Amino acid sequence: MIPDLALFIEPNSGTKYELFFVEVKRKGNYQNNHLEDDLVKLGKEMHTALNKLVKKKVRNPEVVGLLVEDCRAVAYKMNLEYNGQYQMIEISRFYFTRETVDDILLIPAIVTKLNQIKDIIENTITNIYRCISGDEELVDLTPYTRQACKTPVSILV
Repeated sequence: MIPDLALFIEPNSGTKYELFFVEVKRKGNYQNNHLEDDLVKLGKEMHTALNKLVKKKVRNPEVVGLLVEDCRAVAYKMNLEYNGQYQMIEISRFYFTRETVDDILLIPAIVTKLNQIKDIIENTITNIYRCISGDEELVDLTPYTRQACKTPVSILV
C-alpha cells in the first residue's frame, strides 16, 4: 500500500512516523483496477501508522487522513480508545473551489477545516517528542493493537 501523499516525521534517524495520509481520485475514475476502495486503503494506512505510535507508547496517538474525490474532500482521524477500538471518525467534509467565482466564499471554511487537521497533527508531534525525551509517562496500549487485513488478491477460476 502506497498512499498518494503522506506526511511523516523522523525524530531519530531510522524510524518514520506517518501522521497524515491523502488519497486522491479523479472524477469518473471509480474503477482503479484494485479490489479495495480508497476509503478502505486509507483506513489500512492509518491503522498501520497508529500501530507504530502505539508501539512507541505515545500518549493519545492519532493519525489523520484526507480522501479527495474530484472537488469533494472528507477528513478522518483514527485513534485507539476504549480498550482496543480503532475509531476512524469523519471530522469534516468540504468542497474545494471549482471554476465559478462564487466558490471564493468556500475558502474560509476550507482553511478552518484544514487547520483542524493541522492541530491534530501538531498534538501528535508534540506527544511523540515528549515520549522520546521521557518528559511524559508512557502509555502502553500494545495489548489492544491488531494487525490490519491484507489487500485481497484476485484469483482466476
